[in-house]
Amino acid sequence: MLAEDVYQRMSEKGLAEIVGGGDTQLVAAQNFTALRYLTQLEPQMSVLDFGCGCGRLAIPLLEYLSEEGSYVGVDIVPKLVEFCNQEIEPFYSNASFFRSTDSNKLYDKFVESNQVSIPTINDLEELGNKRFDVICAFSVFTHLTMEDAQKYFVQLTQLLRPGGKLIVSCLLINESSRNLIRNEKSAIRFGVEVQEDQNIYFIDDNLTAVAFQDQKFISLAMEAGLDPLITYYGQWCGRQRRRSYQDIMVFSDVSILPANFNAEEYLRMNPDLPWNEDPVGILEAEKHFLEHGYYENRSWN
Repeated sequence: MLAEDVYQRMSEKGLAEIVGGGDTQLVAAQNFTALRYLTQLEPQMSVLDFGCGCGRLAIPLLEYLSEEGSYVGVDIVPKLVEFCNQEIEPFYSNASFFRSTDSNKLYDKFVESNQVSIPTINDLEELGNKRFDVICAFSVFTHLTMEDAQKYFVQLTQLLRPGGKLIVSCLLINESSRNLIRNEKSAIRFGVEVQEDQNIYFIDDNLTAVAFQDQKFISLAMEAGLDPLITYYGQWCGRQRRRSYQDIMVFSDVSILPANFNAEEYLRMNPDLPWNEDPVGILEAEKHFLEHGYYENRSWN
């Protein structure tokens, strides 16, 4: 079976250790379940896996997506992207993997100067604005500085289609997690500074684990044009009976019209709509598209 063989080769090559370790298939299954149900993912949708690692989430995603759906994986570690290119992409016509040339203190040690040639992407905008229905970023924001978190929220938002969903895993500091850390229940020790009112916390200088004060994290997303929809708290700080290790947040794009949206064409191509082409009709057409038309796959140009 393809999936089992690929997971075995991931383990044999030690790739799972680069992306945090753990039971590769279990982590993939947990992330896929969260992604599918918390974002209402459908088989025909387009998905960007930002920080795809060795492709452990790519496998269940590609098995779920239909031929009309698509998957793009991006990671900054060349050997991980190379593995995905060789072991996963040839078996799925709707999959592609790219290396990001961004830098990250935790992962820069895995970037070698003599890497084989693999597809790279220097700017996420090269993927095409408003392209993806769902973007996931598991174990990405847990290794970012404040500046990079702000940058990626902006870039990822620009890639979302109107009403698209962004799901991220993170470590959130609030009164609940702060008390558990203070009482030494947490598996991740941020030290006494977590008792202070700060916006971001590091356990070391290598970005091994990074936590954000929850309201600050939400404000970064909202400033980028996202609305918070769901927060699911994980077990990392000592919570019991949690299905996720990290906290999970789902955001929705604050709907804006596509750059090529033409209200007059939208009305012409959808004659069942009751409005005519006067200013009121134009405004109603824009509102209808954002609230209904996009989800109904109506044509607009």
